[in-house]
Amino acid sequence: MLRRRRILLAMALAACTTPVVAQTSPPIHFDPTLLEGDFSRIVVDPELARLVASLDDPSFAVREQAEAAILVRRAPLSAMLALLSREDLSAEQRQRLVGVVSEQVERIPRGALGIRMDTAREVGQGVVVSGFVEGMPAAHVLEAADRIVAIDDAPTPTTTQLIGAVQRRLPGEVVRLRIHRGGAAVPIEIDVVLGSVEQLEQDANDPLARQNPVLAERTAFIAELRRRFGPPTTTLRAGTSAEVDAPPVDPIEGHPEVARLRRYLAMVDSGALVDVSSLRPLWQRRIQRLRQELLDSRRPVGDREVLRAVIVRCEDLLRDDE
Repeated sequence: MLRRRRILLAMALAACTTPVVAQTSPPIHFDPTLLEGDFSRIVVDPELARLVASLDDPSFAVREQAEAAILVRRAPLSAMLALLSREDLSAEQRQRLVGVVSEQVERIPRGALGIRMDTAREVGQGVVVSGFVEGMPAAHVLEAADRIVAIDDAPTPTTTQLIGAVQRRLPGEVVRLRIHRGGAAVPIEIDVVLGSVEQLEQDANDPLARQNPVLAERTAFIAELRRRFGPPTTTLRAGTSAEVDAPPVDPIEGHPEVARLRRYLAMVDSGALVDVSSLRPLWQRRIQRLRQELLDSRRPVGDREVLRAVIVRCEDLLRDDE
C-alpha cells in the first residue's frame, strides 16, 4: 500500500508541478511577536475573505478546496490573524484557519550560509569558520578560520546566535557579514546571498542541519496560536453523501489533530489525495509540537492526559498506515 501511494505521489508531482505559482507566491516573513499586534485595522483581501466563508460551506469537498486554496495563496500572517480575530467564525472555520497558519509557519524557508563552525574555539567573541558545505554561497566569499562577529550589524558572539540570525532570514536575502580574517584586529565586511537550510540537510555532518533554534520560536508561536484562536475540541464534519455533521465522539477521536489525521489518511486511501512522502514528515512535526505542549506545566492535569492519549493515537494511526 505504501509503495503504491509513493508511486501515485511521484506521478502527481510530475504532472502537477507549477513553477509559476512558486514564482508569484509572495514570501512569508515570520515574526515571533506578531501575535501581540493589533489586527483590527488590517484590511483583508476580499477573495481571501470569500475563501474563509467557504470553509463553512455545507459541502465537504468545497470546504477542503477552500482550505487548500487559502494555503496556496500564502497570505501575510497578519491578514490570517486578522481573520482569526473575527468573532463570527464557526468552530470548523477557526480550526481550519489555525491549521493553515500553523502549516504556513512550519513551511517558511530558512536561510543558510553553508559553513561548518569550530565550536571548540568559541569563546563568546564570534564564530570561527572551520569548513564549508559544497555548493553553498559562503564557500565563495569566506575562508577557513574567518571569525564572524556580526550579521547586518547584529552581534553574533556564539554559534546559537549566528544560527538564529541566519535562519530568521529567507533564502536569497543578502546579508552583510562582519568578520576578522588572518588575525587582523580591524574587521572587514562582506556581502553574502543566503542559501537554504534544505540544502544543508543533505549534509548530515553540517551543524546548521542539526541545530534549529528558530524552530523553537515557531513551535511556541503555533502553541500560542492554537491556545488563543483554536476552537474547543471538535470534530470536522465528515464528507458523507448526506453532508451532515458527524455524531459526537470521545475526546481522543474528536481531538482536532486526530480527526485531521484520520481524514487525510482516508483521502489517501481513496485516491483523492496522493500524499504520502510529504504527509508523514508533516505529521511527525505535528506530533513533536504536541509533545512540546505536553511539557507545559500550566496546562491542567486532565488536559495533559488527553494530550498524551492524542499523541499515542496519532502515532498508532501513522504506524498502521505503514
